[in-house]
Amino acid sequence: MALYVMGDFHLSLSTDKPMDVFGDAWAGHEKKIAANWPLCAGDTIVINGDISWAMDLNQAAADFEFLQKLPGRKILLKGNHDYWWTTMAKLRQFAAAYPSIDFLFNNSYETEECLICGARGWLTESRQEQDAKISKREQGRLRRSLDSRADADKPTYVFLHYPPIFGAERNDDILEVLKEYGIRRCYYGHLHGSQAHRIACTGAFEGIQMYLTACDYLGFEPLRVD
Repeated sequence: MALYVMGDFHLSLSTDKPMDVFGDAWAGHEKKIAANWPLCAGDTIVINGDISWAMDLNQAAADFEFLQKLPGRKILLKGNHDYWWTTMAKLRQFAAAYPSIDFLFNNSYETEECLICGARGWLTESRQEQDAKISKREQGRLRRSLDSRADADKPTYVFLHYPPIFGAERNDDILEVLKEYGIRRCYYGHLHGSQAHRIACTGAFEGIQMYLTACDYLGFEPLRVD
C-alpha cells in the first residue's frame, strides 16, 4: 500500500484550456499521466493542487471521472487555479459519485506508514496587506491539519501547493509551522518551466527535506513517498 504524490494535473477535459501553450512537454499531458500511473488499487496519491481548470463542480465532472478511473485512492489539495473548489459539504456531496476521491482541508489522513497533512499555502514574494492576511489564514489551516492527527508520534509529511521557499523568497508563516511541529518532509507544486525548476528548493532546507512535485517537473509520473 504505497503512497505517491504529484500536483498540477491542470485537467481540462470539458474546458478549452490546452496546456501545451506552456511548452511541448504538456502536449497530451493527461494521456502521459494515465500511461505513467504507477498506483495499484490499495495505493494512495496526494494531488497537491491545480487539479482542474473547471470553473464549477459541474464543469469538473469530466476531470473527476478521469481521476476516478485511475487505480488507487486520491487525496486532493486545493491549488490557486482550482476555481471549482467550494465548501467541504458540497465537495463531499459531489464526490460521492467518485468514491476513490477525498479532500485535504483542515484535516489529515493516515496510511500504514505515515500521516498526511497539508494546506494550500501562499505566495512567498508578495508584501501586500491582503496577501499577508491570506498567508496567516493558510498558516491556521496547516495548524488545524496537523492538530487533527490521531497519532502525533507517527511520521508526518506535509503537502502544500505553493512552495514555502523559492529562490531568495520565503513564506515564514508556513515555515514557522513546519519547524514548530518538527516536520521533516514537505512536498509542494505550483512551479512550472525550466527556469522556475532550476531555482526551486529541492533537498534539505533548515532541517526540512523539500520536494517539488509539479507534473512537468516529475515528467508526468507520480513520485513515490518512501
